[in-house]
This record gives sequence, structure tokens and C-alpha cells, in this order.
Amino acid sequence: MSEEVKHTVGLITADTIRTWRMLERAHYNGGKEWFGYGHQCIEEPRLYRIDRYKRATKTVESEWQVDGQKVADLDEAATLLNIAASPDGEECAVLLLVTPEFQRRGEIKELDGYQSLSDPFKAFHYLDRKGLVEWKDGRVRLTRSGHLAKLGIEESNASGTPAWEAVSKRVNEERATLSQGDTP
Repeated sequence: MSEEVKHTVGLITADTIRTWRMLERAHYNGGKEWFGYGHQCIEEPRLYRIDRYKRATKTVESEWQVDGQKVADLDEAATLLNIAASPDGEECAVLLLVTPEFQRRGEIKELDGYQSLSDPFKAFHYLDRKGLVEWKDGRVRLTRSGHLAKLGIEESNASGTPAWEAVSKRVNEERATLSQGDTP
């Protein structure tokens, strides 16, 4: 078990997930074998489901993902969702450039200065799958979790603590506040 598990709050369960709503976000073409749809959770954007419709057998297979990684079942998804999303180095660099207001990715001029980024498009994709940014009409902005992650990264840069630890601390403090009935 990783050290990140020590920083969980444990508010999310498989039963909780079953009550959440999913929004269709993508169509997939598996050729002659299957077609499918991707759904992102409204309540927790880190949760994603792909439904694959098998043409030959007329059956459906559902795959659950958290932060873009396949999980075995909703219990595993709940466990992972109780751990704050942790952006990697490149994702941290991109996340620090995103604001709470919608902006076109091309308007983020600072991206031009990051030649060290292997693929900023991929970083944006992973930030989206981790629920840290959201897109609308070709514009991107921080989500509430993304804002907390950005604050954690800035704190980490100032204090020298690992980014995942600072981000996890911020998110868990917010969850604890919300579980006591306070609003963000």
C-alpha cells in the first residue's frame, strides 16, 4: 500500500457511487466488433465508465476507471476516490497555469515557455480525467478540486513537502469540512 493511503478520509463508498449520475462524454468505435460510450460522473469527475456493446453477442461490458486507470469494481473505485487526485510533474506545471475562469488553451501563453513538457495536450487530458480541470466550448478552467490541488502545489513549492502530500492535505481538509455540514 502506498503512503497516499494514509491521507484518506473514507467518505465515499460503493453504495454512494451507485447513487451518482453519469454524463455521456464520448463515443467509441471498436470497428466490426463493438461500439461504445464513455460516461463521466457528475458528482465526482474522476470516475469514468465505458460501456462496450458487442455486436456479435449483443451484450454490454462496462469498464470503470478512476483517474483514467481501470478498476476491478466499485469498491476499488471508492477506495481510490477517497485518495486525493495527485498530478504528476508535468501535470503540476500545466495546472499552475490554469485559472478558475474559462480560457482557451491557446490563451495560456506561459505554455510556450514549457519546452520541457513532452505533451501538454496529454497533461490537459489527464488533468481532466482526474477531475482537476473542466472543459466547455473549447475553454478550460480549474474545478474546485483543481483549485485545491493548485493551492497544494504552490504550498509544496514553498515548503518543500511532496506535492501529493500537500494536495492530499488540502483536499482532505475540505472533505472534513463538508462532512460536518459546512459549505465550501
